Amino acid sequence: MQTATLRIVHVFPRFKTYSGAEHFCFQFAREAVRRHQRVTVVTRHLPTGLAANFPDDVEVRQLNWAHQPKRFHFLESLCDVLYSPFLSRLVPEDSDYDVYWNDNTLSSLFIDSLRRKKNRVFLCLQLPHFAYGQTALVARSYPPLSWLVPVLAPLYRWLDKLFAGRADLVIAISKMVRDDCVRVYRRDVALASPGIAPPHPDLLDPGFIRRALPIRSKHILVSAGKIIPKKNFDVFVQVVHGLRQRGVDVSGVIVGDGPLRERVARLIRSLELEPYCLMTGFVTEYADVLRYMSGATLYVYLERDVPFGLTPLEAGSLGVPVVAFEGGGVEETVVDGENGRKLPAAYGAEEIADLIAGLLAGPPEELARMGGRAKEMVKRWTWERAYERFLEHLRSLESRQP
Repeated sequence: MQTATLRIVHVFPRFKTYSGAEHFCFQFAREAVRRHQRVTVVTRHLPTGLAANFPDDVEVRQLNWAHQPKRFHFLESLCDVLYSPFLSRLVPEDSDYDVYWNDNTLSSLFIDSLRRKKNRVFLCLQLPHFAYGQTALVARSYPPLSWLVPVLAPLYRWLDKLFAGRADLVIAISKMVRDDCVRVYRRDVALASPGIAPPHPDLLDPGFIRRALPIRSKHILVSAGKIIPKKNFDVFVQVVHGLRQRGVDVSGVIVGDGPLRERVARLIRSLELEPYCLMTGFVTEYADVLRYMSGATLYVYLERDVPFGLTPLEAGSLGVPVVAFEGGGVEETVVDGENGRKLPAAYGAEEIADLIAGLLAGPPEELARMGGRAKEMVKRWTWERAYERFLEHLRSLESRQP
């Protein structure tokens, strides 16, 4: 089979923002089109503002009768699962490979596997938190509906394993996720990590963040992402507070939005940090997210056991050192003392503040060295290489056919 004739279908639950999985899917579509491959994206919902991120040659099929997603994160995640079986009806019959993104689309994969023979791939970004390992945390996060999570989790785990078993190939995005998948699904799992695009010179704009926000501090800490429990933005606020108490002239900036935004805002107010800990809210342009990051003294990434984590690489591409918890995907993207510092998993806000205070009190040349090293290290994390590894795994399916 010639690569140029390939038709690849990506079954994606729902596009929300230009970040994380969405960014991953956009880039793989661009790489495919660049190779003259045919790409179809099947999804519950693609906002008009995000559709422009796909090349013109990409065909998009949506559930036009599905409701418009609301801001209730937990409820919409449940709806993604409920809509998933209907996505299989939109998958074209003449595709060479059907790629199902994450657990929310597995019921579609299962149903389609009963109808016709295809090359089906399950691309696992992470195992669902509420079903594996963090059931209690999720149950507390979105009451009262989330109180049902402990009841539903055992059934979901059983279905998850049943549905994933119908995939011809499972691909994980990091070594940690691969190990999790091997443990849960008890089968071989391939590895294909994402990448990053070299930033355009216009995005290297350290002054942007000071023009956009009322910041007068010498140092700026930036953290970006969806404001949900696992991102630990409350800890970030406490770290900024601890640094201010230590006399460090620093401001913190949270780039993003999410269901816990008001809770984090209340914490900022209760600590009287309004002038020194700022929230941008939802940033419509991905380029502006990078511009905010480029003005950081340090990028602070406080999600524990992250499946992969693109933002540490994005910060590194901008020459910004990273502080992140050890474990998970960070083990692949952050080298302690080289492109940043890794935090022991047991560290709380006080210990993190002590470490960052030491970094900021040190010679500026040390931070500059880490930033320069970060730029060099990310050169191997290109989307072109990431997509080539992905294609190699797809081609391996041909040798498995009887």
